[in-house]
Amino acid sequence: MKKLFTLGPQFHGHGSVIFAWQPGGSLVASIGEGQRNLFLFDRRGVQVEEVALKSTAKVIQLEWDKDGELLAILQQGEGTVMLWRHAEKKLEVLEMNTKDPTFLAWSKSGPQLMIGTARGNMMIYNKRTMKKQTIMGKHTKKVSCGAWHSAENIFAAGSEDKTITLSGEDGDSVMKGDDPLRLKNEPSMVQFAGVRGDNPNESYREKIVSIVLGDVSLLLCNMREPHKPTELSFQVKYGTIKSYCWFGDGF
Repeated sequence: MKKLFTLGPQFHGHGSVIFAWQPGGSLVASIGEGQRNLFLFDRRGVQVEEVALKSTAKVIQLEWDKDGELLAILQQGEGTVMLWRHAEKKLEVLEMNTKDPTFLAWSKSGPQLMIGTARGNMMIYNKRTMKKQTIMGKHTKKVSCGAWHSAENIFAAGSEDKTITLSGEDGDSVMKGDDPLRLKNEPSMVQFAGVRGDNPNESYREKIVSIVLGDVSLLLCNMREPHKPTELSFQVKYGTIKSYCWFGDGF
């Protein structure tokens, strides 16, 4: 592993820093806690852009779309989402019907941005058509986590109401019976995985949604039977789950 560069407090202050690499790794966007200015650096650590945000509200998410064209910026307590259009060097406001965005995620295969709100509603923004679609009543409490499938344009969203919903790019449910997946604890760190079956000659992969429950256990849901999940519990001595990742064929 080779060190690329180091950035000092002259850019980010002395608080925590949030950053996001552009797909392809040519640029990194970053902002320090309590700072108003977002910076973009190249792989050598040379500043290529400085973007003044509308307020100093804490940035809680920075997310590039799959093409590296747009950077979505979510700030705590702000009623809008900011979009930085890198090619045009333009910062624009993505207005929302409900002024309480709490989570966002770009599709990994399409032009959609999913935004969840504090009241459990969602908005899907299409960067190509510029259309916005509001989906009411997906959840009854704050949308706190989510993830898109890497190949199919479907996403899972988790909420403080202890449910997970699985939806297509238009926001319609892809679960049988339209029922959400009800959990015993609040979900976090939702991921999709493609798990290869026992036959090595088969290219088909099972779609698995994995969810951390209450920071202490991991729930695995096969999308063919999402209401029959497998829960992996860990001994108390290991503490809470901070992160996890899938690798290989998902075994």
